Amino acid sequence: MGRVARCEHWLIPAVAAFIIASVVGCGEMPTKRPAISSPTTLAVSTSPDGTYRDFIYGGLPKSPQKLTLLRNKGYLVGYSENHKDPVWVAYRLGRVDHPALLPRPTKFSVDDRTVSRVRSDDYAKTGYDRGHMAPNHAIATRFGEQAQLETFLMSNVCPQTPDLNRKAWERLEATEADVYANRFEEIWVIDGPIFDDQPDKLSTGVDVPRAFFKIIVDEVAGKPRILAFIMPQAVKASVSPKAFLTSVEEIEKETGLMFFTELPSEEIRKLEEKTAKRMW
Repeated sequence: MGRVARCEHWLIPAVAAFIIASVVGCGEMPTKRPAISSPTTLAVSTSPDGTYRDFIYGGLPKSPQKLTLLRNKGYLVGYSENHKDPVWVAYRLGRVDHPALLPRPTKFSVDDRTVSRVRSDDYAKTGYDRGHMAPNHAIATRFGEQAQLETFLMSNVCPQTPDLNRKAWERLEATEADVYANRFEEIWVIDGPIFDDQPDKLSTGVDVPRAFFKIIVDEVAGKPRILAFIMPQAVKASVSPKAFLTSVEEIEKETGLMFFTELPSEEIRKLEEKTAKRMW
């Protein structure tokens, strides 16, 4: 994690207050594994204090809708009760030379911090996978078993087609965790869904995204560089993530979010306009 000291961009103003909400009584928790202990619900729509800078590069995304900020051990969520989905998820991955390979949990859990309380069964027989936004493998190998369990909270999940979730999206997750984070010492990631104005819904009211975005940030000599992607639900399983390279500016147009809000405006403009021509 040698680059942490060089990053001056993601110091974020203090939050007024935050609410501690314990996650208890989650009936879908994997058996014979420890219960999730008290993640945090942040008071809505305020910037997080300095403890959240570990998740975010360049400041919290600004959203046109009211979000609930959920802090977990290894990642931060901007959650929409309206969509019943996370709108964005942010995490930072450092280098790990000998990762602990933990067994994958078999069940997802209701997040009691949310009003919608989406259940794993809400996805049953829909044709959609429970798609992680903060990835199980990347978080587990950096932050341990408790953090891994938190990636199986339904507040970290969106409906994804099997070919996207198990192929193209998974390949990109493996690249960021096993290649980029290890090669470059650390990276920051923000990802999430893209919705139509009137999205399709599961029968339980969970909105189905049209596509997904991912933004990966790395610093070189104290200067950020970015890979940005938009992947549609209908992606073919064999297609490389390279085919979906785009700009942050395009992601902002598609989502209504504004990223890197703490960076100087000139630096933001340069970051957001550029589309990478190749993977790193």
